[in-house]
Amino acid sequence: IDGYQPAGYDSKPIQKTSYSRVPITIIDFNVLTPKKPKAWLIWLQQWRQQKALFILCQETRDKKEGSFVKNDFLVFHSAADSGALGCRIVVDLTVPAARNGQGMPICVTRGECYIVLSDPRLLIVVVKSKAVQCILISAHAPDSSKKPEVVQSWWKWFTTLIACVKKAHPNFAFVVGIDTNQQPSTAVVNNVLGGHGHPNPGKYFHLVVKAAQDLAMWVPSTFDHIDASPAPMPTFIARGACTTIDAFLLSENVQPLTRPSLC
Repeated sequence: IDGYQPAGYDSKPIQKTSYSRVPITIIDFNVLTPKKPKAWLIWLQQWRQQKALFILCQETRDKKEGSFVKNDFLVFHSAADSGALGCRIVVDLTVPAARNGQGMPICVTRGECYIVLSDPRLLIVVVKSKAVQCILISAHAPDSSKKPEVVQSWWKWFTTLIACVKKAHPNFAFVVGIDTNQQPSTAVVNNVLGGHGHPNPGKYFHLVVKAAQDLAMWVPSTFDHIDASPAPMPTFIARGACTTIDAFLLSENVQPLTRPSLC
């Protein structure tokens, strides 16, 4: 992805000497192909009630890629593929991302966010604000019904792209909301997996682990101090099946204060 940055863009983080951090809520949500436009209006209301700053969505089925603003929500979206897939990243422009020296809230603005990559299975947005500097990634991996070479190729492609973006933004926080289509294992991998998983993990979960290791990221929902429930909380419930196939992958400089929101 050489040359993806706008002309004159400086990837160095903005100095924030006069700003203080505030807790930020981020939601990952596979919307499962909403059939009614009103569904989005309801979700936007719910997300604002939760004071969520960033929402990472999959299976959005937008016909074209692009962005728009609605009710002070900034929405980036990738295009679907033959009517399937598609990702969105939503930024609430009313939710504080920091506070200034006088304690006044500082919000992200439209001009501080832009897409660097758009694909039916992957959407990457840079947020470079005085309030927060981060890379937001919404992703949707192939499921286990696909041929092994297809799944393996996708994870290699995903890892390579994110590594390039990380190299260009070494001090930014990275947040990946992804439908891995793989249940996590009970394995403990130092600084990556905490062992809070399933005895029968997904067929290709090892590819999730390898990607996290290669990218120096971790999976917070697999750690007991993040998810204290007896078993991993289901993130997908349909046709009588409960699975935990959606997850966050976080860079090492992102530490949750509470359990990540998984929908």
